[in-house]
Amino acid sequence: MARGYHPVAHEGHGIDFAGERPEDLKDAKKMQMMDFLGNNLDRHGYNLLRHPEKGLLAIDNGRNFQYVTSSRGSETPNLTDRVANYNGTGNQFSSFSHVDKDQSHKDPKGYEKDWDDAFQWWKEKSPNIRSEFRRHLALVQDPALREHLATNFDTRVAHLDALATHRSPGWQSRTVPITPFKAK
Repeated sequence: MARGYHPVAHEGHGIDFAGERPEDLKDAKKMQMMDFLGNNLDRHGYNLLRHPEKGLLAIDNGRNFQYVTSSRGSETPNLTDRVANYNGTGNQFSSFSHVDKDQSHKDPKGYEKDWDDAFQWWKEKSPNIRSEFRRHLALVQDPALREHLATNFDTRVAHLDALATHRSPGWQSRTVPITPFKAK
């Protein structure tokens, strides 16, 4: 483990951002958005590290970009996913499970402000994120797999773009389809 970094998980997988850097919760929201974008099936408090001065570091991202199931593990013919699966509203893999619940009840306006900041970050960074994805996607040799990754990524990008423009009550539970992989 990198010097000075420690998992954010505590005994029983509980997470406590209280008393940490104020930026940590905002950075956690950005990581949640990236986990949604990449369909990260394995984010938990032991692969999210914190440094007292440098902040959060997401590690072990090997279960990203599979687009075969939602982060909650539902495998149905009408496969869907939603942002809420990555922000702790019931996701067993989420390292942020009590953060959102605590924050939304203690300070609803502050809670939404954190998301406002995250979506502003998305507006600023998404062109670079898209460009890097496309650059790496070009390295995938299998055309069917390349199409599968692009379709699911683009669906999630469009969803985040729409949310960055307008969010109404229940926005975290709006679903996006997961297009299954079809080998050719």
